[in-house]
Amino acid sequence: MFTGAVALLLLIAVANVANLLLSRALTRQQEMSVRAALGAQRWDLIKQLLTESAALSIAGGIAGVLLAWLGLELLLKLNAGAIPRAGDVGIAWPVLVFTLVLSLVTGVLFGFAPALQTSRPNLMDAMRSGANRQTSDRSHHYIRNGFSVLQVSLALVLLIGAALLIQSFASMQKVDPGIDADELLTVEVTMTGAAYPLRGNRVAFLRRLMDEMRATPGVESVAAVSVLATRKGWPYTYQRADRPPPMPNEQPRAGLRSVTPDYHKTYGIPVIRGRPLSERDDWQSERVMMINEALADSAFEGEEALGKHLRYFGRSWRIVGIFANHKNAGLSRDTEPEVNMPYLQWQGPDAQSVHLTIRAKGEPLTLAPVVTQKVRGLNPDQPLNQFLTMQTYLDFSTASDRFRSLLVSLFAAAALFLASIGIYGVISYSVAQRTNEMGIRLALGAQRSDLMGMILKQGLKLTLSGVIVGLLGSLALTRVLTSLLFDVNVNDPLTFIAVAGILTLVGIIASIVPAIRAMRVSPAVCLRDD
Repeated sequence: MFTGAVALLLLIAVANVANLLLSRALTRQQEMSVRAALGAQRWDLIKQLLTESAALSIAGGIAGVLLAWLGLELLLKLNAGAIPRAGDVGIAWPVLVFTLVLSLVTGVLFGFAPALQTSRPNLMDAMRSGANRQTSDRSHHYIRNGFSVLQVSLALVLLIGAALLIQSFASMQKVDPGIDADELLTVEVTMTGAAYPLRGNRVAFLRRLMDEMRATPGVESVAAVSVLATRKGWPYTYQRADRPPPMPNEQPRAGLRSVTPDYHKTYGIPVIRGRPLSERDDWQSERVMMINEALADSAFEGEEALGKHLRYFGRSWRIVGIFANHKNAGLSRDTEPEVNMPYLQWQGPDAQSVHLTIRAKGEPLTLAPVVTQKVRGLNPDQPLNQFLTMQTYLDFSTASDRFRSLLVSLFAAAALFLASIGIYGVISYSVAQRTNEMGIRLALGAQRSDLMGMILKQGLKLTLSGVIVGLLGSLALTRVLTSLLFDVNVNDPLTFIAVAGILTLVGIIASIVPAIRAMRVSPAVCLRDD
């Protein structure tokens, strides 16, 4: 998607440059005619013009690399954890070479049309005085207008894509995660090494730590969980104990996380039926578990799940409680089946690392030094990994969507700016070429408002042509966004209409300055020059 956005923006930029080169070249007809009259061949003129456009493009490429280098730090600050290994991101030599080669290629490619047009001067017309102000032929007119329509249509595609992504991100922000993330502090505690030779040592350490934290002022509740509630649990297979085992390739899976008592209370996950896990559910008691509504619906298909048994690793676990669904696979995805097992009964491969979660009565991060002190008091060598609030984890889950929306919006804003500059350039050049015509119209009785209306009509015609082409292109190209959108229709008519309206308004505004210039034409000066 980003490659496509960059390609569209590059096309808009080079179309704009090509339009400017064409307009500039048309004002050099007299120069080209003099060169031709002195013996220059057409290919000599083409080479000169292509060399100039290539030099311009390379200079632009160098300026772009400098701008990218300056903006890289800002870009990484905006990533909010969305870019993997963001610290390793930089501008490498292959990027520099690619940028300079691309600048050269685009400069030659899009300077070719202006070069071809300008390399065929009409010697008799061009050598006359005032030839630089002559009205260009229809082919020049069509090429300039075509470039402007191309810019508007491509800008519309980028704007619609950005609008859809922004709507998707806004919809994701409104999703209820199913947990109470306010005032929750988390820190990862990994219990390995000589201090924890046996499972019982880990259990004893964790119990003492949580007991001390519960007794700490400002702490409302404490729990530990093997995998944070905002992430998928370990995807282990299970089977119903009251049914024959399924085929190996048909065994269902559910995300498993081991939890301590008060986990559901601390995270604010409602227990719908049955009971929560407690301190009684230890290594010596019956093996029990809790499941979410999604697993109850998928595994028992309308039957009452409480009291039933599921088999994990060859052992039977009785379901004692059912808790409400929460977004355990990301805010943009449906809730996946989940099992919660008592940490005191679990000895899986994830039992050595837990996320200690503390619900504070105020700002949660103020408890981080207290937690560190308590842990060091129990084991001075115990490592702690990254104190973060649960709201930060929720922000991480949408970081890539936010960054994607931001980056495409920047592309779209640049495209809108370039498209408006393109329309302004075409209309401004047209006004300059038709100055004498407008002076004659005024001398014959035309009103200045008529001239303004004529120029605005020309700008509106170009803009609407680009909008129509862009809408057709958007219907086809925005389908690639389907997998990236959440709760948004990729062909949302209101978005298409709103963006088309905004771009049309921008096109009209870009035509106003040349229109005002046309109104100020002096008939006497024009007639005297003519």
